Amino acid sequence: MNGLKETPFKLCLVTDRALAKGNLCGIARDAVRGGVDSIQVREKDLNARELYKLVQEIKIASGKSAKIIINDRVDVAIAAGVDGIHLGWKSLPLYEVKKLLKPYSMIVGVSCHGVEDAVTAEKEGADYITYGPVFKTPSKEGLIEPRGIEGIKLIRKNVSVPVIAIGGIDIENCKDVIDAGADGVAMIRAILCAGDAEEEARKIRRIIS
Repeated sequence: MNGLKETPFKLCLVTDRALAKGNLCGIARDAVRGGVDSIQVREKDLNARELYKLVQEIKIASGKSAKIIINDRVDVAIAAGVDGIHLGWKSLPLYEVKKLLKPYSMIVGVSCHGVEDAVTAEKEGADYITYGPVFKTPSKEGLIEPRGIEGIKLIRKNVSVPVIAIGGIDIENCKDVIDAGADGVAMIRAILCAGDAEEEARKIRRIIS
């Protein structure tokens, strides 16, 4: 647990329709039943209208037990009335997004890959950061080298903002990243590709709680 801001969630499911084994909304529903307490909707191929529709469907499917966060699209996040927005390196600057969201009660997270990113995000008011990829993952292969457990420890020493580990995290290694100082974990394949998303999420939640 960090010393300042409250950790907004412990186990986040990041969506990817192309990877989902089955209906995405059904997987989201089951994952929340198993203990997922945040869903980041990251479907970069969808236009604003399509994304809005999907977000509403996921909100209905998952109920009110999990925070719904939209990746990058501030406009859709506001229109859909979700719980937060997650920014990447191609997104609008964090300080500008904070201005836009001032009338709304939304958390803002930022993807970070190094200490400098993390320190800057904290200074600019991020409610949490994701850090990774911790382990090797197909989505970042050839783009960003895995940061490893030592990377988590280094980030934890330099920031007090909640740190959510991401990248190649599964049931086998999730305890290691929590023990290294992460406040929570974000997963894609580990849950989307599980035969039983509810049971997999339940097992993971037991390990990291």
